[in-house]
Amino acid sequence: MTKKDLAELADFWDTHDITEFEDELEEVKEPVFERRKELKIQRSKMSPKILQEGALIFWFHSYDALYENRASVHVGKGSQNDANDAKIWLEPTIEVAKPGRTLRTHELNRALKIIEQNHDYLMEQWHEYSNKDN
Repeated sequence: MTKKDLAELADFWDTHDITEFEDELEEVKEPVFERRKELKIQRSKMSPKILQEGALIFWFHSYDALYENRASVHVGKGSQNDANDAKIWLEPTIEVAKPGRTLRTHELNRALKIIEQNHDYLMEQWHEYSNKDN
């Protein structure tokens, strides 16, 4: 499964619930998937909110921490919504990876300014969250 496939699957499950498919579920007798032993992200850490400034919420996404080679933060307004929120690269420079659909241009610019002002803190939190060294 490619990163793109995983991202599409994650987007799908962000907008759907298992209860929508209850009539299609089948019981299996043997394991279908095995969890990778090195995966150590706890449910409480899946997408932690790192910073909030007014209605803007800054959070890390577990997929990014596991599969991407550089730090990023997601930014939303009022709630965490991966499908619609902006994604900002924190390294090597601060830049918009995905503008999303939630933020207006002035809100995205404000978010970038907040990220610049809190860059050291965000990087420290990123490395702690993703268990990566500087």
